[in-house]
Amino acid sequence: MDAFYAQCESVRLGIDPSVPLAVRQWEGLIAVNYAARKRGVNKFTNCKEAKQVCPEIKMVHVDTFRIGNDGKEILSTIESKLQPHDRKLEKVSLDYYRSESMKIVNIFKKYCESVEKASIDEAFFDFTEEIKAQIEAEEHKGNDSRKWGNEWVGVVSGGEPFIPNTKLEKGLLLAAELAAKIRQEVFDTLKYTCSAGISYNKMLAKLASGLNKPNQQTIITPRYCISSLRPIEIKKVRNFGGKISTALKERGIETLGKLQELNLRDLTAIVKDEDVAKWIFFRCRGFDDEAVEAKKTENKTILSHKSFSSIFDMKKLMRMVELVIADLNSRLTAFYEETGYVPQTLTLQYFDRTSKLQKSKSSPLNLFVPKPQFKLVILSKCTELIKSVEKVLFPCTLISITARNFCKSDLQNYKCDLATFFKKKESASAGAATAENSNSLHGALSYKSDMSTSMNAIGPSHNDLRMEEEKREPTTELPEDQELTFIKCEKCDETIPSNEIESHRDFHLAEELDREINPHKRKYNSKRNFTEFETENSQLCKDSNTQNPKDVESGPNTKMMKSSVGKGSIKPGTNESRFKIKPIDSYFKRG
Repeated sequence: MDAFYAQCESVRLGIDPSVPLAVRQWEGLIAVNYAARKRGVNKFTNCKEAKQVCPEIKMVHVDTFRIGNDGKEILSTIESKLQPHDRKLEKVSLDYYRSESMKIVNIFKKYCESVEKASIDEAFFDFTEEIKAQIEAEEHKGNDSRKWGNEWVGVVSGGEPFIPNTKLEKGLLLAAELAAKIRQEVFDTLKYTCSAGISYNKMLAKLASGLNKPNQQTIITPRYCISSLRPIEIKKVRNFGGKISTALKERGIETLGKLQELNLRDLTAIVKDEDVAKWIFFRCRGFDDEAVEAKKTENKTILSHKSFSSIFDMKKLMRMVELVIADLNSRLTAFYEETGYVPQTLTLQYFDRTSKLQKSKSSPLNLFVPKPQFKLVILSKCTELIKSVEKVLFPCTLISITARNFCKSDLQNYKCDLATFFKKKESASAGAATAENSNSLHGALSYKSDMSTSMNAIGPSHNDLRMEEEKREPTTELPEDQELTFIKCEKCDETIPSNEIESHRDFHLAEELDREINPHKRKYNSKRNFTEFETENSQLCKDSNTQNPKDVESGPNTKMMKSSVGKGSIKPGTNESRFKIKPIDSYFKRG
């Protein structure tokens, strides 16, 4: 896209593209349209300098929001975009640009299945399959097939337009026509102009897209590839920055043309690595095997951060954290609505004042909750992370939080608690018994249970199923308009979200059940001797000398506890104790 942020604001505010315009963030510029660039303004100038260079420039502030007294976000208005904003109380929001970017990508996907979104204002297409189909269709036409000429839609880089001879050259010509069609639809629909690069690999297409901006497209063909690359600066090639660029610049090599003059031995001497030298040798001549691939949702990361003047106490810091969390929550919610995915990990990036190093700390995040509760859960987890590094955090000047490790969220899988599960089983059994006693014939009735498994047997009638559904206890999920509250567990004194309290109680229930059935487990007896254990269970315990072992073993409501002499076992002297255990049904209320 051509100066994307600036275009968004120009279209949004109805400002003509010929009017110099820049998008400001506090006192700096983050986007400058081409009209302003012609007058000497660039992204590296501040607002004051830009006004001096171009007095007629319109400086539009990026969207911001702040937290109101009621804890809700207050977005900036269109009317306030030409006014200064308070950096101490507000946080930048790029949501409008992201939403416009998605509209553009949706247009791209109408024409091409393989679309890789590289950034908010850039995308790669792989037209291979679409163009192959067109060429094959032309070949099947015979005498009525297309007459290929030298009319290319766009600028042919490195030489004069020519008549394509090979399938690859014909494919590039057709791809240029398709790219022009897509660009025209973007303009007709959204009023945005964009530039395009067309070539036979990803690296060349990227380089071509920047050769004739704005609002044009450039084609790099195999016959003109070397000549097209010669004038391009090395720093503009993907992955040629850093140490490679520095090492080459020290020897006066700043363009791909100069780099092409070096042989493999010379490159190896410069970069001190033969494999890297080979990679550079072929890349500067236009070879690239990187595929166009849509990014995996699981690998998605969403980051929000805010920098500020030094803060020395937790209360002031939490005000900044609220802004960051509000922004992160907004983006996570939008991503969830679009894909159904939620993050499983939250990471805090911070500066350790003790070691003087940038560090990070991560923690699992549970967002398998209704959307309105996302913010509260994220804030709670973030607060926990910040408090864990509080001693080395102050004075603090930056808060950065990243959500990652995404997975598909399906709340339907989390609606069943243990008590409800058993009640459904009992209701189904009761229904079957009633049907049998009344001698009513249902035949081979088939229906689906809540677990989507079909059953072909005598079962409850439609009315029975409906009554069972009405009597069923509500699930643990809260309504979307209800705020999440916390409840203190009476057994372990932990604070639990209200929508999770039932499952938490199920845990205690299962633990008590296990304690009764398996009292010899080490975790229940590690700090007790056998005498204490026998006293606590006196009502269930019967001496083996006073009862027939066969009766104990054969009783329907009993279970024998084996004893051994190993470490951690229960050794009751010379006689083995036997324990009468209550049946599992006794732990659940019958309807």
